[in-house]
Amino acid sequence: MKFKDSLLQEQIDAIGFVKVPLLNAEEVKDIKQYLLNQTPLEEMTKQYGFTSAVWISNSDTKTHLDAKVRGIVHAKLSTILEDFKALIYSAIGKGIGEKSELSLHQDWSVVDEEKDYSLSLWIPLSDSTLENGAIHFLEGSHKTHPSIRCGSVSHEYGDPETIINQMNCVEVKAGEALIFYSRVLHYTPNNYSNQMRFAVISCLVSETAEIVQYYKVSDTQLEVYKMEETFYNKYDNFLEQIDQKPNGIKIGEVAYVPFKSLI
Repeated sequence: MKFKDSLLQEQIDAIGFVKVPLLNAEEVKDIKQYLLNQTPLEEMTKQYGFTSAVWISNSDTKTHLDAKVRGIVHAKLSTILEDFKALIYSAIGKGIGEKSELSLHQDWSVVDEEKDYSLSLWIPLSDSTLENGAIHFLEGSHKTHPSIRCGSVSHEYGDPETIINQMNCVEVKAGEALIFYSRVLHYTPNNYSNQMRFAVISCLVSETAEIVQYYKVSDTQLEVYKMEETFYNKYDNFLEQIDQKPNGIKIGEVAYVPFKSLI
């Protein structure tokens, strides 16, 4: 998997993310209306402050959402990237006020990052600004702080305020896409506007990549499981199952190395 434009590849390799135009206004409106009318994401966002469509219990709803977004986004991504596949197309919602922050994190490891890597896709469906909780990145952290990430592992990055002060806020227009290494450290602050914000998300990997998940069995060991490519949408209750043993085929074990604090 790589960018067709070598300059974009150089940028993402250097700082961990790139921003590119992707969807037009009609496509943004189409997806947003689908989310509001065909999924419970709006009500879930009101309840939780921040939410993901992966948390929806109804598998048909998640499958239909994937198909809807895939039908709009995937061909456009193919003009930017080559040798890739998308494990999921889904969406997230950011509410209003104090419960809407998404804390410092790296996205899950879904491939063996000793041999491969994954990218995350994030497309806001309304302008993303500092006021409404735009995404922040710690530039270069995909290179300096590799780690294995999964639901059963909680990494300690250090003092959040100190790290956040080192991060860059990236404001994004509706329909623009942020594509970033899944292991780059990022977060979004609270939304202090008067409007909820929704975004399309995806996890991108090389076309031939083997999909894996990890499970912590001790302070020194992780089990490795081969997963179906659709595993993200197979959770019946994501919030309860997130730290449970993956529903895949065990293919090995690796050493667990705690994340080295950033400060």
